[in-house]
Amino acid sequence: MFRLDNLIEQWAHIYAPLQHPLEATAKPRDRRFFRIDALDQESEWSRNADMIQHPVVCFPTRIDAEVDRQKPKFVSRAWGIYLMTPQTTVNPAQQTGLEATDCKLLLDEMGMDLLGFLFDLQDVAGGHSWRKDTPQSVRSLYDRLTDEERRQIRGLRLEETRWWSAPKSFGRWWILGFEVEGLDPRPLCILPKKYIEE
Repeated sequence: MFRLDNLIEQWAHIYAPLQHPLEATAKPRDRRFFRIDALDQESEWSRNADMIQHPVVCFPTRIDAEVDRQKPKFVSRAWGIYLMTPQTTVNPAQQTGLEATDCKLLLDEMGMDLLGFLFDLQDVAGGHSWRKDTPQSVRSLYDRLTDEERRQIRGLRLEETRWWSAPKSFGRWWILGFEVEGLDPRPLCILPKKYIEE
């Protein structure tokens, strides 16, 4: 099964503004990528949010899927992704509109970088060539993907991606929420290898 969370974690690792450490022993305050259930529920991120001083990606692991209306034997999925950054001024009474705008624009820029990364992977998975200026780290990440993962990337409906900034901060955090949709290439039918023979 395709794990978009794993792909986004790999992106957070090679994306220079984040440089997420992949080592399991990395301290939470040094991490840049977190799997969560929901922003308002306790998680590794929420327990360490006060110590984290840099932008992060939080990936909700909830399942959001339905039978696709256009292709009823396939499943359409939606994934939420949160890009988040702390505001330097912690005291809400001292927070300015300029700081808040700077935080939102930073997240918007990061979001467009993430979307550009996904579009480029999708283009290459669809048979196009790499752009000449594509970093080797991105090419190497793609080379490690399985054929199944590449099919899943082709099924992402990136042209329908939506994103929005939260109207206020969670404590000192500003949030940009993303919703990415995709079509699961696995058809809804009996898969013989999953059944016992009599």
